[in-house]
Amino acid sequence: MTSTADERLDKLIANAPKELTPPDANWATIAARLDRPQPTTAGEDRNENRPRRLPWYVPTAVAAALLLALVPQLPTDNPPEADNSLLPLIESIELAHRQEVASLAESSSNAWLRVGYQEPVEAGLKELREAARLILSSLKANPQDKQLWQLWLWVQRREIELLTQGQRLPAGATQGDTL
Repeated sequence: MTSTADERLDKLIANAPKELTPPDANWATIAARLDRPQPTTAGEDRNENRPRRLPWYVPTAVAAALLLALVPQLPTDNPPEADNSLLPLIESIELAHRQEVASLAESSSNAWLRVGYQEPVEAGLKELREAARLILSSLKANPQDKQLWQLWLWVQRREIELLTQGQRLPAGATQGDTL
């Protein structure tokens, strides 16, 4: 079937005229257009129906004026108000942690004070407490940050672990002994 359609198409192409000439009535209009003189400069022989073109600076000036008029009306980027719904939870966790640390401090014998571990344990506790303070201030500013939550809770656990390990130190050990 394809070969029959191809043969028919080939016959139609072969019988088609090689050139088309416009009707005689159109030649007068075509000749009038060909004989019309072309403008030599931009200001001469303008077509009255064609709109005049504006100088290049006019659209730029209009855009600048619009920009100056609209920019003051744009909303400013005010930071979104902090979600304060998590602040009571943060404060309750902080209070519970402080109570646990106080409980451990009261019940401990502070064995590291007697055996020469005072400086390393105190230095570790000081660093952990300072880190917890900084993380807590950041967390209060951005309570939705899950990584800050994890870091804050991790630092609290490390402080509890250090206090617990300090309680388990042997009473007669020295700093050179193995634990």
